[in-house]
Amino acid sequence: MLFHTSILLEVAFQKRIFTAQLQRTLRMKKNQENFVQQLIDHGTQVALAHGVSDSKQVKEWEEYKKDIHKISLMDSLPFLSNIIQQMSIGFLCTPDVKRHPFITSDEPCVLFNPDLQWQRFYGPGFAQQNVQLTMPLSPEITVIFSWANYHGYSMLPVSRVEDLNRMARSYAEKEFISSTPRRRLVWFFKIPLDPAFIFRLIKYKIRILIHDWKMKRVWKKHDRKYGKN
Repeated sequence: MLFHTSILLEVAFQKRIFTAQLQRTLRMKKNQENFVQQLIDHGTQVALAHGVSDSKQVKEWEEYKKDIHKISLMDSLPFLSNIIQQMSIGFLCTPDVKRHPFITSDEPCVLFNPDLQWQRFYGPGFAQQNVQLTMPLSPEITVIFSWANYHGYSMLPVSRVEDLNRMARSYAEKEFISSTPRRRLVWFFKIPLDPAFIFRLIKYKIRILIHDWKMKRVWKKHDRKYGKN
């Protein structure tokens, strides 16, 4: 009973660590600072248009920008931690840690939804049924959170390990880290080297091209009939 309780406490602690790792990245910091800078730029223009050169609101935004990442990190931790606490947790293992270790990067958490690969508009989010969050814990193990009933340890085939490494490398802001000096070409591909996936991707691209071609014809007919606005 004591052992089981200690495992649960460790998992709960790990989930809070992953929540922090989602937020404490250079990309997140830049995104937040850019958002506040847009507010500052817009506020400055509005103030100048009204003859105000020393806007109190703009000054507050400038001060807020200095610590935006720290403040938002602390504000969002309880919310994201609560979401991740509700997800299932599993551990993915490599069959050959010396030749095919897991790699990580300065953006260690990868949020991915396989259902969204065939559309243009939406990114992955925690409210989506098939979303999954992965993060390497060591060269041997990667943790996975999902809404599926997925628990325990799983030994992955080498191809799956390298595909996770490919996604980990693609998420990197500046650097990725490997326990071995050996680099694999597959890490630098934008898509998985899976024939079935490539076939589906080609079909999808063709369908999009046909759709775009049809829409261009529709708009050309519209322009000929009503003229360009």
